[in-house]
Amino acid sequence: MRTPELAAAFFLCLAASAPAAAQYKWVGPGGQVTYSDQPPPAGTIGVALGTPAPTARRDEAALPAALRAASSKYPVTLYTTKDCTPCQQARAHLSRRGIPFSERTVTTRADAELYKQVGFTDFSFPGLTVGRDRSVGFEAGDWDGLLDAAGYPKTSALPPGYRPAPASSLAQASASREAARSNDAGGVVESVAEGTTRDAPGSRPLLPAPRAATEPSRNATTLRF
Repeated sequence: MRTPELAAAFFLCLAASAPAAAQYKWVGPGGQVTYSDQPPPAGTIGVALGTPAPTARRDEAALPAALRAASSKYPVTLYTTKDCTPCQQARAHLSRRGIPFSERTVTTRADAELYKQVGFTDFSFPGLTVGRDRSVGFEAGDWDGLLDAAGYPKTSALPPGYRPAPASSLAQASASREAARSNDAGGVVESVAEGTTRDAPGSRPLLPAPRAATEPSRNATTLRF
């Protein structure tokens, strides 16, 4: 059973056991199930009782073969921060090229520490990981070089109606990943972006010649935490 189906089944089981007064249900960072008459906190995946469970951000099976192969082997993650014009340009570039990517925001100290764990040496944005390769500061030519090396099509091949998932906090994504690992249902939430410095057993293949994050270009926003 695929991850989206596990997620749907899990939330359906939760709905069946809900207290009568509850209208919403979600799983917190520690794996604790919460029922409430208030919507779940921002960035938390949950369901309104009586409604269908959330669907996956994309159906990998619906992607063309070349795009599916590249996305599976060398997932793309965009790291952004607030009030960042280069981040907006980077997001638009990836969208125009038709790259399936995850977006992680870095705005707090907790986000910043995790950003360093991914392999970035300072707090310059946008950051990009393609598999394990990294780049800092938006340079279309450099980014296209990484995407070309990973086998992504040069022009958009996304199916009609494709919608990326909303950006989420890097710290929240990490907490959700840990919760999913400790949850018997597994796969309820999407794991944090690929490209971390720790390689788990069975991890996806890396690019032939991984390289460290480049020095930030002029087209970058640098923060101090």
